[in-house]
Amino acid sequence: MPTTWPEQILGSVPIMGSRFPLSSGTVVVHSVFHSALNFTDKRGRLYTLVSKGEQMHPSSALVSFSDPLSGFDGLSKSDQAMLKESGIYFSCGLWVSFLGAKRVHPSQESSPPARAPTNAHLRARLHTLSRLQDEKHTSLVARALFMPSSDSSGLNAHIAIQASLLASSIRTHDIHLATKAIEGLLGLGPGATPTGDDFLCGFLLALYMGDEDHLKEYRGAFTTALMKLLHSPNPRTTDISLQLLALACEGLFPQSFLALARTFSGDAVDDTQYISALGVLSSMGHSSGYDAATGLLFGLSALLPDFDYEGEV
Repeated sequence: MPTTWPEQILGSVPIMGSRFPLSSGTVVVHSVFHSALNFTDKRGRLYTLVSKGEQMHPSSALVSFSDPLSGFDGLSKSDQAMLKESGIYFSCGLWVSFLGAKRVHPSQESSPPARAPTNAHLRARLHTLSRLQDEKHTSLVARALFMPSSDSSGLNAHIAIQASLLASSIRTHDIHLATKAIEGLLGLGPGATPTGDDFLCGFLLALYMGDEDHLKEYRGAFTTALMKLLHSPNPRTTDISLQLLALACEGLFPQSFLALARTFSGDAVDDTQYISALGVLSSMGHSSGYDAATGLLFGLSALLPDFDYEGEV
């Protein structure tokens, strides 16, 4: 009996990331959440449908549901789907339309150039992030990377050690130290995107914000080492983290991460946009957004040769 694809529309896509596919073929649902659905193509590459703008990243498409109360919950991990230029058609009878969708240009998914913050400004922003992490009771707190004795939890202590290696590797251009730190962070922590991976993604964003020739050389070696670990026979992390980190190695990042990065790229001293960007990140998992913010701010501090966290705020 031939397979049919009933047309019961779940929603439509107004915008999709630069890496979201449109080539026809069968795909398989990988994981289902209320506001996100991941699927894989025949080569095992992961892509995502999301229902919130702050979840957008280069391999995702934003879905506007026909019923505002709907989510992806009605779909099953075991579902297959047919991907076409007109939409994605699930075997359960639901489909999402791509008609009229606009694609994000890669330049809008790339890091903004950094305007190096002053020690005092970066220090104040790290204190703000730490305070918000305290209020949310996250496992990772930014200040613990600079003052390990202020928090003795295992995760903070472990990431502080790896962060110290990263800072040393930037100063000495020793990629072996960086590789050791990557190995210590990759897949560290629970969740669909572990804490260590979110931190690495934010750290990579900081590296891409710099434009100096020596930093470009270091970044190239860093991403080569990370990609080698991501594509090893025994993956060290989750499929979702692998997707985001592989994109980050190419200089492509989620929109919510870029919004935070842009608060370090302008001339304004008003921190309103910084607080707003952190507010968006706070809604990403229990701590994923804040973990990435920690990686970004730590990376920016590592690029300042004389940064001192304990100075006056």
